Amino acid sequence: MAAAVSGRVAFAVAVLAVLLFYFEILAQYVLLGMSQEIFHTFYRIPLLEEAGRLLVPARLADTLAGTFLYEKREVLEYFPNGGQICAALAWILLLGVAILLVLGRRKTEMTGRGFASRLAERVTEFLLSVLAGLCACTLILKIFHIMGEGGLKGVLCLTLAGVVGTLAVHLLVEGLVRVPLRKIARRKGQLAAECIAVCVAALAFLEGRDSFDGFYPRPDQIKGLSIFMNGVDIDQAQYEEIEAGRDHYLIDSRLAQYSLHDNGMEEGLAWLRTVCRQGKGSGRVTTATVCYEMKSGAMKYRTYPVDEESLDAFAGVYECGEYKEKAYPLTEIKEAEQERLVWSDGVLEQTLRLTAQEKKDFLAAYKADVDSLKLAELKESLPVGYIELESEVSAKDMRAAIYPFFGRTCNFLKEHGADVGKQIEDYKIVGLKVKNMPSGTGKRTGNTGIRFYQEEEDLEAWRGKLVPEDLAIQPILHPVDGRTYAEAEIKDEDTSSVTITQCYGKAK
Repeated sequence: MAAAVSGRVAFAVAVLAVLLFYFEILAQYVLLGMSQEIFHTFYRIPLLEEAGRLLVPARLADTLAGTFLYEKREVLEYFPNGGQICAALAWILLLGVAILLVLGRRKTEMTGRGFASRLAERVTEFLLSVLAGLCACTLILKIFHIMGEGGLKGVLCLTLAGVVGTLAVHLLVEGLVRVPLRKIARRKGQLAAECIAVCVAALAFLEGRDSFDGFYPRPDQIKGLSIFMNGVDIDQAQYEEIEAGRDHYLIDSRLAQYSLHDNGMEEGLAWLRTVCRQGKGSGRVTTATVCYEMKSGAMKYRTYPVDEESLDAFAGVYECGEYKEKAYPLTEIKEAEQERLVWSDGVLEQTLRLTAQEKKDFLAAYKADVDSLKLAELKESLPVGYIELESEVSAKDMRAAIYPFFGRTCNFLKEHGADVGKQIEDYKIVGLKVKNMPSGTGKRTGNTGIRFYQEEEDLEAWRGKLVPEDLAIQPILHPVDGRTYAEAEIKDEDTSSVTITQCYGKAK
């Protein structure tokens, strides 16, 4: 195709690049970038992602070949869906028709020019100019965030950037195909059409913002709801990565985990109704990412800002039985005959020697404590430790946080030898390596101060100011000092061995 429409090797290479990367840039950078900047509640748009998979030749080939699969069984059972096969056939058919059309109109006298077909020249010029205009719109949005508050000024800046980008590339292409440079300002009608197309696309995004951000489905339109509250039941590092926009994998996995269909969905919809009405997030303390599973089969994703009042109101969702089943999966296990239970206080681990009946009693005590758990209680204290259930059947480990107000569970663990309540300051700390991170969520490199402490009085000054990293799992409800990261050297007085424990500073 590239060779058919071009009269020179350089232009053939350029056309080939357009065929290979045009839709990649359009879908993954331009449309995605504009969506992120214009839509305040944007998280992801599955339709846009699917378009990227079907319209980009390299990604379509990967999808057809199943290169994203790693398990042998999945590879052997994999077969592309109908839409992917149709997209591949459409690419083959359209390129074949285009080649025949171009060859039929190719003229001998145009050999040696940039394009051997005027139609191909016009189409390529139009596509590149429109893409350049949209890229300019995306760039101006990313750099200046002009649509943060909206208004006429932002609209004018956006459309002006689009027109300038379109004009620049249009004239550039004209200059390249006209040698020597003559009449590069021809095709004024096409230039006007290109500018209009860019402006219409940009204005369509702006026009659809209120509809996108204000989306709230009727209960009879959805069959499932997933809610992930950033900063609740995740560790500090994960929270910072999500706040910095670098960990979509964790959000997707949590949305899959917190899939609600019964009373949890009803409570979630009632809570989301108030969140949608609160505006653009003044007083924002965190975000909630939501997936509406529509009865039509569509998946609608949104990320909402959450203020302190809405966070407290989330208790209605958090405390319902269906949500707790998802958040505390250990409560769904009735027996654990083949599993091993390991207690950890964030510093040292201890294997509990329990009979099958004792394991069953532990699970019952834990479930009773979780059933009575209130969201407000999580603001009072961090966990005193956690139980890790190691299974030889599923080959998976399951971790359950143990809070000091889990009375039944704590009493059971104490009765069976666990040193519940022992904190890091109760151990003998012989050295500290403290890193003071720069301010700003998610920043982990550069401008980091490191201090070493080994003197008794220096170590005593840090007493009661550290939290083991494994116990810092409520960054919003019970925050720690994420800018202070320490490695504590803890000496076992019986064996004289030294254990390194990663810690955060306690919030001041």
